[in-house]
Amino acid sequence: MIFPRYFRLIQSWFPSNNWLVKLSLFHDKRGPVWATLKILTDTLKRHNINYAVVGGVAVHIHGYERLTNDCDILLAKADVKCFEENIVGTYVKPKFKGAKRKFVCNETKCPIDIIIEGEYPGKGEEVPVAFPSPRTSSQLIDGMWVITLVKLIELKLSSYKSLPGHRVKDKADVVELIVANNLKKPFADLLHPYVRSDYKDIIDLMEKEKLEIK
Repeated sequence: MIFPRYFRLIQSWFPSNNWLVKLSLFHDKRGPVWATLKILTDTLKRHNINYAVVGGVAVHIHGYERLTNDCDILLAKADVKCFEENIVGTYVKPKFKGAKRKFVCNETKCPIDIIIEGEYPGKGEEVPVAFPSPRTSSQLIDGMWVITLVKLIELKLSSYKSLPGHRVKDKADVVELIVANNLKKPFADLLHPYVRSDYKDIIDLMEKEKLEIK
C-alpha cells in the first residue's frame, strides 16, 4: 500500500495512466472505478432497481485485491426496462452505437458492463450455472449490494469451464479467493454440483503443492 503522503510525489514521477498510480488509487478505493460504483449504486437504489456488483470489483471486495478497470453490474431481469428508461442517457451512455450491455459513465468515463439475471457466464451458452437473481444472491457490503462469495466462485468456475483457453484469469481469481478467505474442501458443498468437482480439484492440487514445497 502506498501511503497518502507519498502519493502526490509518486504521481508526479509517472504519467496518469501508469499502473502503479492506478493500483494505488484502486486499493485506496479512489479513482474512476470506485467513483462510478458510488454514482451507479446510489442511482440504482433511488430507482429501486435490484442489482449486485460482480466481476473484478466483487473479487476485490471479497478479499483478493486485484486491479480492474471497469464495473460489472448484475441487474434483475424485471428491472431492465427501468434501467433503460431512467439510467441510460442520464447517467450512462452506450459505449458504442447500438450497445445494449456496454456503457460508459457520463461523469467518470469509466466502462460499465451490464449483465442480466439468467444470462450465462463465459461463452454465454446454456449451462447449469447462470447469473442469479441479485435479490437472493447478494449481500450488503460498504453500502453496496455485492454478489455472495459462493455465487462469485460458481460463476468464475463456470466461466472458466466454458472457455478454458481464454478465461484462465477466472480460475486464477478462484485460487486467490480460496487463499484470501482460507477456504477448505467442505466449502464445495455450498457450490452448484456443476462446478463442485472443479473446486475440489483446485483444493487438492493446492494442498499437494503445499506439501511438495514443504
